[in-house]
Amino acid sequence: MIGRGSLNPGGDAVLFVGHGDREPEGNEEVRTFVRSVAERLVVPVVETCFLEFEVPSMLEGLAKCVERGADRVAVVPISLFAAGHVKLHIPAAIDEAKRRYPQVEFVYGGPIGVHELVLDIIASRLAEAGVETEAELEDTALLIVGRGSGDPDANSDLFKISRLVWERFKVKYVETAFIGVTAPLVDEGVERAPAAWSQAGGAGAVLFVHGSADQTDGGADRRAGRAASGPDVRARGVFRVSSEAAGVAGRTGARGAAGRSEDELRAVPVPPGGDG
Repeated sequence: MIGRGSLNPGGDAVLFVGHGDREPEGNEEVRTFVRSVAERLVVPVVETCFLEFEVPSMLEGLAKCVERGADRVAVVPISLFAAGHVKLHIPAAIDEAKRRYPQVEFVYGGPIGVHELVLDIIASRLAEAGVETEAELEDTALLIVGRGSGDPDANSDLFKISRLVWERFKVKYVETAFIGVTAPLVDEGVERAPAAWSQAGGAGAVLFVHGSADQTDGGADRRAGRAASGPDVRARGVFRVSSEAAGVAGRTGARGAAGRSEDELRAVPVPPGGDG
């Protein structure tokens, strides 16, 4: 666990791994998040790196932790579900770091996953949309949109989130869709959602649950927004949960990183051609 009193304040580091975005705003969102989490971690070194599109790279981030005197580095992916990056690319970089710095211990925290705090974030987004989450929501339908992955486990986790949303909030309908890679795509979800909203009485909301805090799709936002503003729908709006979901990584992934053994890490299955 990483938190007050759990790590050696003299030689520990936490490296947060963002996906990386072609747009600078997405990368700055990750850096802002890490700065906010760093204030809560009693460790001398907190660094940020990216898998794609932005620097520093993961190997550069690991090297920076070592250069700053860390003898143990906890690597925390800012990722909602475990797909190719979490299962394959990040462990590969950790293996390379172990080869380069045999004197340093590297431990790996998991992604956020299907977590109760994600449902709390969704509840806050629904509240912003004017949905009474404590009430019976028989007149409300939701469309939950994820990034999409080549990893079936990651995709199924989004459907689990949708089911838990239905169980917790008792909405009439919950639809699930993806921005890319796998079906049903967001356009199909957008087509289904207005019908569901109409059946539910016309109230609806679109929530984006991205795989990483720094990955966005303005076109998908606009398409879903059009569905939420149809003439037969009393739209609640389009909301992201990814920014706050990243905060769950700081409270859960980081705390669990030091407890993950190398055997546990090796036991994580890696799918062919997985997408992060």
